[in-house]
Amino acid sequence: MIQGAAEASGGSAATGGTGGGGARTVAETQLIGTLTPYSPGGGDLFPSGSVQAHWYQWDGVYVVLYRGYDATDAMEICPGNSIETQTGFGNITNSPYPASAAAICAGAPTIVDNAAGCGSLLYYVTESPTTNIGNLWGTIEISASSGFEGQTTQGGTPTISPITDVPEFEPGPTAYNLPTSTVDPSGVVTCAL
Repeated sequence: MIQGAAEASGGSAATGGTGGGGARTVAETQLIGTLTPYSPGGGDLFPSGSVQAHWYQWDGVYVVLYRGYDATDAMEICPGNSIETQTGFGNITNSPYPASAAAICAGAPTIVDNAAGCGSLLYYVTESPTTNIGNLWGTIEISASSGFEGQTTQGGTPTISPITDVPEFEPGPTAYNLPTSTVDPSGVVTCAL
């Protein structure tokens, strides 16, 4: 659950600082793609258009926040991402969430352990370097008997150059103060310890 900014103790702070009771403040990003079903069963995971991929950078790679998806839901999922450049798709990875749900990603070409939950926030540190320019694809899917079922950012989200225009998202703090989005409220999410 996202705690409203007015409910959080403490003041606000500059982008990347702490505020909202010591939570790391997350800046707004302009790199946003809306997930829609790519398969018949994709709409069963969550309502079409209710989840967005918000793209950030950290330590030379892209990080995607799946805003609108509730990571406290008990459903096992297989988030994934890639970057489409002029030479084709690259850095394609999937990560089971929760990490103990490895079977949910069976059949994915490259499985990593990069998805993390912080309260209701699901985020993913990608394998896509920020030096690559192209379309970023964010996906939430599950392995099914007929292949994968899920939703993705159809057409990808064009990257921004220069990369300095993409805000940073630091993995690991115990709480984040999220900016407003069209799919969930702003406010503080607290990570389980």
